[in-house]
Amino acid sequence: MLDEQRSALQSSGVDICVGPGEEYFHPGKVDFGSYPSWSAVDFETLKEVNTEVMSSRGCPYHCNFCHNTETGLTFFSASRTADNIELVLKLGSERIFIVDDIFTMRASHMSALSEELKKRGLDIRNKCVFFSHVNHLAPDILEQIARYKPTQVQLGIESGDDRMLKMMGKTFASETALEKIKT
Repeated sequence: MLDEQRSALQSSGVDICVGPGEEYFHPGKVDFGSYPSWSAVDFETLKEVNTEVMSSRGCPYHCNFCHNTETGLTFFSASRTADNIELVLKLGSERIFIVDDIFTMRASHMSALSEELKKRGLDIRNKCVFFSHVNHLAPDILEQIARYKPTQVQLGIESGDDRMLKMMGKTFASETALEKIKT
């Protein structure tokens, strides 16, 4: 931002924050495995407590309607995710929404975060929500889900019609979804 633009905005009452977030746009300057996604300044700017936290990016599925075009998967460290959860809890959040496209993809990832939260004395049981995928509702994942005691687990089923599921690029049939939900 040019100094004259900054001055004009500030003189009209707009607060301008310049800090470590600026490095985000310079490839190679930020270690995204440990970089926090939120800071207190973000909440001051938004004037509300945002409870959304991510522990990974990307999705291996290529549903035809999805907005997520990230084909690779990146799993953030348990420490980084716990930092963000700790921040939103300190800022008054009563609910944590882990907005990863598929938080439940790896039991080891869920377990590492659970252990990190426990180590810090942070309890999000009965106050967290997250996404899952029908293909990942295996016994080891269900065990991890039970540890978190989420208030809600959202499944992206989208349709009960097998022809429509296929057209959408879904990798499961309606009967499979029904059986997984029963578990």
